[in-house]
Amino acid sequence: MQNRVRAFSSNFSNAFGAQGGIFLFPFILIGLWQLRHDLRTKIAVAGWLLLFTVMTIIFPFAGSRGSFFHAGAAFQPYWWVAAPIGLDALLSWARSHNQFRDKNAPYFLQGILVLLAVFMTGYLVNFRVISSGWSKDDFIYPSVEKMFLDHGIKPSDVVIVRNPPGYFIASGRSSISLPFGDESAILAVAKKYNAHYLVIEKGGTFDSIQDLYDEPQSNPSFVYIGEVNEAKLYQIELAH
Repeated sequence: MQNRVRAFSSNFSNAFGAQGGIFLFPFILIGLWQLRHDLRTKIAVAGWLLLFTVMTIIFPFAGSRGSFFHAGAAFQPYWWVAAPIGLDALLSWARSHNQFRDKNAPYFLQGILVLLAVFMTGYLVNFRVISSGWSKDDFIYPSVEKMFLDHGIKPSDVVIVRNPPGYFIASGRSSISLPFGDESAILAVAKKYNAHYLVIEKGGTFDSIQDLYDEPQSNPSFVYIGEVNEAKLYQIELAH
């Protein structure tokens, strides 16, 4: 239940902040209400609710880790269509109450929304990319690969790592994603995909494998190789 509550919170935050664009969210809801009798609206809303339910209850881990965020993009064009319809409906309501009677009022409000979009984009780029150093941990991968090569890793050997695409870009080596779970889950994945090496980064651990990071020689199935920029490298001993 706790996992599903966390997934609900994460997915709703994505619905409001990413899919709803924060300040467009109320206009989207108003627009959908105006279009509530349209079959396309019924299909879009029903599909989105089904996706939200599945990614919250059935697949809470995948949903909260990005699957809902990306899958929800399928409905995004319809939400953007609904937003200006919601704005027009709000303006009509305001005019019926003797507000925004000026003919330039729609252009003024649309300009405000554009300025808000520019401001929010600048703020988020600064917060997520510039200030925090977006994906700065990926810069250590060339050093990780060098240590592996120094220890005789073969070009065909597969590595388990937090960010496989980032590692491939940095090294050209095939890699697979670090699974969510304990050490037995890593061993199962390693055996299935014939992966013999593991990288655990300081910011990419789970509670279930924190002991392996803190005490790298605690499990005989993981032979500790060394450390590069707080990333710990292991050779995986697979049982035959």
